[in-house]
Amino acid sequence: MRDDISIGSAPCEEDCVQVNPEGDYHEAMRAECRRFLELIRKKLGPEPEGARLAIKANPHDFGTYYEVVCYFEDGNEEAREYALLCEAEAPMTWKDDTLTPEQKAYHEARRAAMHSADQDFEEALKDPLAEEIQADRVEALNEWKAEGRREEE
Repeated sequence: MRDDISIGSAPCEEDCVQVNPEGDYHEAMRAECRRFLELIRKKLGPEPEGARLAIKANPHDFGTYYEVVCYFEDGNEEAREYALLCEAEAPMTWKDDTLTPEQKAYHEARRAAMHSADQDFEEALKDPLAEEIQADRVEALNEWKAEGRREEE
C-alpha cells in the first residue's frame, strides 16, 4: 500500500513563501519546493525503489499551499526507511546539505537493528513450537466462527 510523509515546503529554520489570497504566490512556492526537494536528495541521496519525493498541492481556506512529500510503499522496508530518514533528517537550512558522521552512524545502526529483528522474527517462525501455536490459533478461530454461526441459526 502506498503511504506518504509530509516534509515541508522549505527547511524548517528558513523563511518560506506564504499562501497569499491576494497575490500570485503559486509559482514561487512551487519553485521553493523544487529547490528543497533537490536539497533533500543532495543531503540524503536519491530515493530507493518504492520511494518518491514529490511536490503535493493541498487546498486551504486561503488558497492552495505546496509541500514536499515522500511517497513510499509501506511494504518495502528500504522505501519506508528512506521516508522516515527524510522526515527526521531533512535539511534545516538552505546550507544543510550533508549528514554528520553521527547522523550517518545512527541511521546505519537503526537500519541494521531493524534488519536483525526481521531476521530473528523469521527464524522464530520456523520454530516447530511457533508453528504449533499458529495452528492452535487457527483452530480456535475456526471454532469461534463455527459457534457464532450456530447461534445465528
